[in-house]
Amino acid sequence: MAPVRAALGQGTTLFVSDFRNGVIYQMAFPGSRVKVAQTIPVPGGPLGIAWAKNTLFVGLAEAGRVDAYRSPGQARYTVAARRWLFSLGGSGTFTEPTDIAVDTLQSLIFVLDAQQRAVKVFDLADGTPRFTISGPGLGAEQLQNPTALAVDPVGQEIVVSDYGEPTEPSTQPALKVFDYQGVLLTTISGKQGMMGQRFSR
Repeated sequence: MAPVRAALGQGTTLFVSDFRNGVIYQMAFPGSRVKVAQTIPVPGGPLGIAWAKNTLFVGLAEAGRVDAYRSPGQARYTVAARRWLFSLGGSGTFTEPTDIAVDTLQSLIFVLDAQQRAVKVFDLADGTPRFTISGPGLGAEQLQNPTALAVDPVGQEIVVSDYGEPTEPSTQPALKVFDYQGVLLTTISGKQGMMGQRFSR
């Protein structure tokens, strides 16, 4: 109904969050066919999703948190609570956890909170808070309207897509690249160029 994010699982497994239906779909790819192996209900509007070390992380909009679940196998199950391991942070940690990325080398999980306009970083093993990157504001290193993120574990860089603030001409759509200390390394602008607008949102 409303697929938001997808994440690769083990082998040829793909997890897809469906915001409107309030479920995670586990897709399987036997041969050239695609099928829904499981439907996993979660408590309230799933947004960001990631899989690492047999753990499925789901950002929940209505609950304002990121839950970690034991990664499902092939057997069906209907209650996500039976697989719940822990939540990242405490109450009020997140408002809109719209995207999630993991670095298994450094054992870190990165959560983009679109409403709080920040990337919050936690320990991958137990969910302990580590640090926060950026925050709201109009400075070059700040985020205006972030939508998604990715990480490069080798280079230890974080890439955030940010479509800027439409009411502020000085803030253009861009990809912002930070290091793990939160220092802005570079900005890939989406402003008008010779070939037209690179991207708007």
